[in-house]
Amino acid sequence: MRVVKCPAGHGYDAEKYNSCPLCEKSAATGKKAKVVKIKAVKKVQSSEVKTETARKSDKTEEIRSVSLEKPETVKMHEKSIQMPEIKSEKLVPIEQPDVKSTDKSAEIEELKTEQKKLLTEKTICTSEKSSITIEELYTDENIERDENVRIDDINNMATGKNGTLLIKYMGTNEIIHIPDEITAVGKYAFSGNSFVKTVIMSNNVKTVDKFAFAQCVNLEQVIFSGNLESIGENAFFRCIRLKEVNFPNSLKIIGKGAFGKCSSIRKLIFPAQIKKISDLAFFSCRNLNRVIISKPIEIIGNAAFSECCGLKKIVIAESVTTIGESAFSWCRSL
Repeated sequence: MRVVKCPAGHGYDAEKYNSCPLCEKSAATGKKAKVVKIKAVKKVQSSEVKTETARKSDKTEEIRSVSLEKPETVKMHEKSIQMPEIKSEKLVPIEQPDVKSTDKSAEIEELKTEQKKLLTEKTICTSEKSSITIEELYTDENIERDENVRIDDINNMATGKNGTLLIKYMGTNEIIHIPDEITAVGKYAFSGNSFVKTVIMSNNVKTVDKFAFAQCVNLEQVIFSGNLESIGENAFFRCIRLKEVNFPNSLKIIGKGAFGKCSSIRKLIFPAQIKKISDLAFFSCRNLNRVIISKPIEIIGNAAFSECCGLKKIVIAESVTTIGESAFSWCRSL
């Protein structure tokens, strides 16, 4: 084969053709041969597709980048709820005693005694809002030396001098009977107790104060007093095994965060005298699946049922006039 070029620049086989076949075809049709650059078209189409895909991808990323954050009410409350922590003075470094010097050893022992005394007297407990002295929380040591506290050895309880205020439970029983003479369960009275499973209140109990049963992680059942009027702030906070709550008809107040993070509660029916469900009262009760809000309740507080992700059904009475901010936020099953 012998390839030659015509004046128009077309290459053809000179052994097979006497003249350029493309030029002859153009002369016969009167049209110039067009060369279509298919590859270039494909590239343009490809780049357009890529651009459109990139736009869609950007939109998807924008949607994904929007993070669902917890309501500010919940975040602030979780930060504020901290069980009392004991903060003590730093111990002054003590040099190792010199075996040869008995006088120095005696001085060190004396210094240790002074440090222990200092820690006992100046220990500070940080509560939710402000610092309070350890005497307010009644440690076992303080209870024994407080003249205003009476020890009930039979029930393993410390009470007020007149016997009506339960200051602290000091036992390890799983079933607790609150005696008839008790009218109020004081703040932090059972908090952090890991032994108690059942609490039975006498009908004389009218008040459960703040944090009274907070973080009783094995508490499963509470039989409330038939005359109970008030449950304080965070009173049953993080009682993770508490399954059922049967409120007495006498109940008038359920405090802020009272049953927050009680993740085993499944059903709630409110008594006839409650007019308001406080802020965060039942937040993060993750297994709660049914709530009946009956008359005369008028207000459902901020984040009252926030993060109750198992909640499927709510019945709200016509008496309700206000539903607070984020009251049912993150209720994914509702």
